[in-house]
Amino acid sequence: MVRPGDVVCRWGGDEFVVVLPGASREVAANLAARVRRLRLALDGAEGLEVAASVGVVTFPEDGETLQDLLRAADAAMYLDKRSPRPSSSCEVSAVEEVIRYGLVTVWLQPVVDLRNGRVEGYEALARGPENSPFFQPGKLFAAAERAGLADDLERLCRRRALEAKQRMLPPGHRIFINFDPRLLRCSGQCDTCRAALGLGVPSGEVVLEVSERCDLGRHPEVLADLQRCRARGYLLALDDLGAGFSNLRAVVDLRPEFVKLDTSLIAGLDSDPKRLDLVHLLVQFSRGHGFELIAEGIETESVLEALLRLGVRYGQGYLLGAPAPYPAPVALAAEEAIRRCASQILHQVG
Repeated sequence: MVRPGDVVCRWGGDEFVVVLPGASREVAANLAARVRRLRLALDGAEGLEVAASVGVVTFPEDGETLQDLLRAADAAMYLDKRSPRPSSSCEVSAVEEVIRYGLVTVWLQPVVDLRNGRVEGYEALARGPENSPFFQPGKLFAAAERAGLADDLERLCRRRALEAKQRMLPPGHRIFINFDPRLLRCSGQCDTCRAALGLGVPSGEVVLEVSERCDLGRHPEVLADLQRCRARGYLLALDDLGAGFSNLRAVVDLRPEFVKLDTSLIAGLDSDPKRLDLVHLLVQFSRGHGFELIAEGIETESVLEALLRLGVRYGQGYLLGAPAPYPAPVALAAEEAIRRCASQILHQVG
């Protein structure tokens, strides 16, 4: 499990220290995930298992002296101990089975051009096995995180999204793929780029969505990886603007082609002057910096009209089209609402 040259020693009681010279945080995190998955049976205590909590720190980011690093590792281990754990080895086995047999399907939700009601592309949304607790992606990803298998699940979901693009979407329609940038692997090119190349998916029709909830300022290596993907023609989107860290630094650092406005910012937009002002400023900012806005969570015609008045070009939400296991067209009611709102705006301007 460890490499030649790594050091494993007992620190005291039931605590151990592992030193990984020259290893990145990602390498250390992967080792920690493998340790967490270990389950040791106790002699004479049938049905009981022993599991480990692991704290990961790196030099010099988390400390420049041995004592500082040990204190940081102890704090990280305490937080890990308090994190949710798999209820049993059965949950770990169930997640492993999903990954091993590829039991993930992709549902597609349209991203719509609000000027004319045409589909720009589809966001790929992962679903686990039907008629199981893992069908909803939140439960599946939470279990994978607890089991230390989030990286493997992310990779499988991205592969399935690209397969859906190749199999179901006509040329010109983009596929928007979510991923946690902390799990991005890039050796010359990221695994998503390699998979797209292998499947023959044009790079210009793949949009990599980076969540704004992840502080990209702490992951400069991820920014470098993403820029390498962009250099090969892949597009970038910043997801969830208005949630998480809620600042524009990620926009400046990432320089994405698209920025998605989070549902928490869009819901109730039509009746909230402060939100209207904020979105208006973001529209002006986007025009000055060369990216397009996508409003998420559009569920009412009044919100749709407000977005059209503000000049937001793209939208996504149940009013426009619900996720489906196939590339559904824009809802007829939404097309009529877009025409009606556009007509009202033109009439008022005229």
